[in-house]
Amino acid sequence: MGRPELRVIVNANASGVDSVRSVIRDAREALDDAGARSSAVATRSLEELASAIADSMDRRLVLVGGDGAVHAAANAGLGGEFALLPAGKANNIARALGLPRRWDRAATLAVRESARPLDLLAVETAGQRTLAVEGISAGFQAAARSRYTGENSGDLRAGVDALLRAIARHRPYDVELLVDGAELSLRSSQLFVSSMPLFGYGFQVAPQALPDDGEADLVVLPPLSRARVLPELARVRRGTHLQDERVLERRVKRVELLSPLPLVADAEVLGTQTATIVLLPGALRLARPQAPALAQAPVRMQPLRRGGGRLPAAARAQRPRERGTDREPDRAADEHVEPEVHAEIDAREGDQRRKRKHRPAQARGKQGHGAGGRERRHRVTGGKRGRARHAHEGVEADRLGRPAATEEVLEGDVQG
Repeated sequence: MGRPELRVIVNANASGVDSVRSVIRDAREALDDAGARSSAVATRSLEELASAIADSMDRRLVLVGGDGAVHAAANAGLGGEFALLPAGKANNIARALGLPRRWDRAATLAVRESARPLDLLAVETAGQRTLAVEGISAGFQAAARSRYTGENSGDLRAGVDALLRAIARHRPYDVELLVDGAELSLRSSQLFVSSMPLFGYGFQVAPQALPDDGEADLVVLPPLSRARVLPELARVRRGTHLQDERVLERRVKRVELLSPLPLVADAEVLGTQTATIVLLPGALRLARPQAPALAQAPVRMQPLRRGGGRLPAAARAQRPRERGTDREPDRAADEHVEPEVHAEIDAREGDQRRKRKHRPAQARGKQGHGAGGRERRHRVTGGKRGRARHAHEGVEADRLGRPAATEEVLEGDVQG
């Protein structure tokens, strides 16, 4: 059987892409090591992406970027079979689906894993239809996002500035909803309709959401004063907001926002307006492990009553502790990978360890240990320490899994 032919599409606007040439070089090298041949193109707009997809429908398309790259591919509306090499800052989709952040491992999944269906959310507003992969935000978070001025989602300073300006103007909203046909009236500062657990800067808005179960998770936060916004956001980031009995959580397939609210689809600002949100089962195919990394045991929920008024919170079962994906990203992400893919990853890592073992002692960082066996770690910065580049076992590896100090600069061909 010959080597599969893949098409690499680099989102040149992704927050983790500093040099398009070096990113394409690393992506193609990782895919080559995983047993595939590839060609590459860089895109900077939805039009360029749609053109690249249309020209390569006969091959699996490997997206290099963050959550925005998958969002753009879904909205290109051309179908196709995709894989992802994560290159964003948040990487919510990769984390939720169990895709490793290290490219040597992610490339093996991109080449060998089956493309499995993912649910999408279609949000229809006046004269516009947008697809969301992660979810829809309505309320305070969307208002803050509309004030965001960063070039991509990785500008933390711009995010903090937008957040503080939104807090200064915040007032809870009077919300009228139709949830799968049931009327609902309430006051709220924020609601989410999510197909995945994570949203924004890694906030666990719907920790039990599954990307392929044919249902979305509706999460409605209570009305908040300006002083309570930041503490509530901290709980949302940890996923503990669902322990508050005032938070409404339901599994849904269709939500109609009858009250104009600030709206965001993934990270795309849609303005302040009414909307209809509909789940599209299995609308996107992406190579991934069979079981999502952040999946948790389902919770029993009471059905919605027809008629107006706030519903009582559902009696919730004790939730299992969430996996520490931030602490052990690769271990949590790889847990559901198919056995043959694990074997391939282990074999390649064994080859890398043998290569490192036979490098000269200086390259392995042997002089990095001082008296008492304590390891000294030096970063490549200015000054005397910065001029001598020390490679230690504790130094973070690059996206291909190589020690950062041994990275070589290679030439690569760039199209587009």
